[in-house]
Parts: sequence; C-alpha cells; structure tokens
Amino acid sequence: LRYKWKSKKFVMPGNTNFAAGKVVWECDGDVCFRMYVDCIQVFETRVTDCQPFRLPTSTTGIEFEIELEGTGTVSEAHIASSMKELVEVETE
Repeated sequence: LRYKWKSKKFVMPGNTNFAAGKVVWECDGDVCFRMYVDCIQVFETRVTDCQPFRLPTSTTGIEFEIELEGTGTVSEAHIASSMKELVEVETE
C-alpha cells in the first residue's frame, strides 16, 4: 500500500538552516522525501539508501516540515545542520 506522511510543523526561534537529511528504511519499496520551509516545498528527492543527503541552501527559514511518500518501510527520518551529524560511526 502507498502512504503519505507529513511531520508536525517545527517552528524555530529564528532563521535556521538545515544542510542534510537522512531516511532510515528497509530499502523494500520506494520512498520520496520532501522538505517544506515556511509552507513552501523547497526540496524533493527519491531516497535510494540509508545514507545522508545534502539539502539545498534554500532550507533557511523558521517553519520546517518533512513529508515521506512511498511503499518502503521507514523507521526514522532526520534533518540536521551538517552531514557530519547524520553519519553513523562504527565503534569496535
């Protein structure tokens, strides 16, 4: 079954910039990630793996929402101010 899920609206105390996104999923279907800034869609991408991806510089604003649409099994969705924040480090 196809789904469409939209996060709550996150309101920041001032202009904020997010530079990276990440979707953790089972890679068992398709997933489309969309980002809305101040009620305007500024980014859309087809997610192909669980690796972080860059967001455009136009992601500066006060109100943020993300939307996921597809058939893949998603367990987490993240946005962050840097790619480094979303990279998982393996420890031995």
